[in-house]
Amino acid sequence: MDLTHGLACNSRCEEEVERIIALIRNNVKLSATVPKRLAANRRAIAVTSAFYLVIGSIFLTAGISHDVSLLTALGGCFLAFGLFSLSRMREVPKADAKDSAK
Repeated sequence: MDLTHGLACNSRCEEEVERIIALIRNNVKLSATVPKRLAANRRAIAVTSAFYLVIGSIFLTAGISHDVSLLTALGGCFLAFGLFSLSRMREVPKADAKDSAK
């Protein structure tokens, strides 16, 4: 049976092929938003990483200057997590300039 964008056997596979066609249509529709979503994700990672690094620096400085080991430890943890978060930004692919222009 011809389903315009796919072929299926009569009554046996029609529903499954229609679901696959709907899935492909949905993916094509969403693919236009991918570059914006990738860029937004990279910005969010950069901002949160910067936040962790700033807070970590403040806590570490306060802990060292006032000799408070809890603040020093917290500052070190925030700094480490900020660096870890920043390193994860490499895993998010950059949106191509030609894809963004579309």
